[in-house]
Amino acid sequence: MKLFKFSFVLALVMSVLSGCAATGVKFSGVESAPLDKGVVYFYRPKMFAGSAVALALVDNGKQFAKIQNGQYLRYVVEPGLHKFHTDTAAIDKEVEFDVEAGKVYYVRTGMRQGMWVGTWYLSRVFEEEALAELQACCKDGSKP
Repeated sequence: MKLFKFSFVLALVMSVLSGCAATGVKFSGVESAPLDKGVVYFYRPKMFAGSAVALALVDNGKQFAKIQNGQYLRYVVEPGLHKFHTDTAAIDKEVEFDVEAGKVYYVRTGMRQGMWVGTWYLSRVFEEEALAELQACCKDGSKP
């Protein structure tokens, strides 16, 4: 009877966790930015801490997407100053930069665990580092 209960609980946990996994096509390369817009690639390397949370991403106060553990997304934006942050019940650190038309930028999401609450952060990353991490970790989370 104990084995049956354990098996049932294990199956239940595995089905819940599999719903949190990233889906989509594995990263295969960067698409260039349109001449009149900028592109920001957001990505979230796989990590255990916070893996069940789908992070809401916010641009200048407006939520534009959610990103799961092991996902990336390509976000096309108007040129100008953009303030990006996550929107969670934890502490959310923002990143702000001026997007130029025709350029591509990379932003990594992550979590630092604290004593009482975690801190979600966004950090701008150089292209070489971002491309290596994207190829190793991430599947496309963009909407079709």
